[in-house]
Amino acid sequence: DVIHALSANGVVTVFAGISGTTGATNDSLTTSTFSNPRGLCMDLAGNLYVCDTANHMIRKISPQGAVTTYAGIAGQVGNDDGDRSVATFSSPRDIALTSDESLIITCPGSHTIRKISKTGAVTTIG
Repeated sequence: DVIHALSANGVVTVFAGISGTTGATNDSLTTSTFSNPRGLCMDLAGNLYVCDTANHMIRKISPQGAVTTYAGIAGQVGNDDGDRSVATFSSPRDIALTSDESLIITCPGSHTIRKISKTGAVTTIG
């Protein structure tokens, strides 16, 4: 699965991922893989956060094009709070950045709303 970009003049290109390939590989824009990427948001530093829905995690794309797992564990479905490296998600779909630079994520798989603080703490808020 891929993430597309739309240029100012209306041209659609592949921004990240490999067409026809799903997975949870972290690397560069052209070699990383995703599985059903959905919601996107950008922080003040230019990092792009992606709900990698079918992998049940949040991915981060740096301004330099490095793709990493920001929160969650590939393929592990759950609703566990804690540090972002051990927290689990269930089909995260939409994401937004708050004024205090926390991320708010909807997880329809568990009917919850999750928060990732700037320090990396994941909590269920709804």
